[in-house]
Amino acid sequence: MKKINAIVSIVILILFTFHMTESGLALVGIYLVPIQIVNVLAWIMVGLVALHAIMGLISVIDSVKRSKDVSYGRENRLFWIRRDSGFVLLALIVCHVVIFMTGGMNVTQQMPLQMILSVLMVITLMIHILTNIKPLWIALGFYSEVGKIVMSAVMIIILAVLVFAMVAFSVYFLHIGG
Repeated sequence: MKKINAIVSIVILILFTFHMTESGLALVGIYLVPIQIVNVLAWIMVGLVALHAIMGLISVIDSVKRSKDVSYGRENRLFWIRRDSGFVLLALIVCHVVIFMTGGMNVTQQMPLQMILSVLMVITLMIHILTNIKPLWIALGFYSEVGKIVMSAVMIIILAVLVFAMVAFSVYFLHIGG
């Protein structure tokens, strides 16, 4: 199941990078792809995130059951940072989807909430990706010297997209709010 979850994660990362790039450009008035395509791909991504969350939950339950040492959970902070960031991210994604289904970026009263949720979502996503990239690469069998270089390049691209999205969010929200 780890390999399947890893493949799902890669597809989510590809869709996410597309979504963030398109959304960031749209926030500053540039539309490269019809919104209908962006929306369909966003819903596919939401479905894959749900599948990823279910597989992650099964993995957590399995790990906790296999652990004979009661202190394992307390001692393995990285394990819990990975899971907690995933659960927080899932809650923020639900909030993000609800906001866009109930008026989206056009509702001025929701601007502070949207800005806060967007920033929290991107920060949580950064934590989740940074703490999970090594296990992802190992599950895919790419963890070699060349794999480490490719992994670093992928991380730089993803982080650049996240920074771009944060700047686009900020410009949009400050322009609308000010």
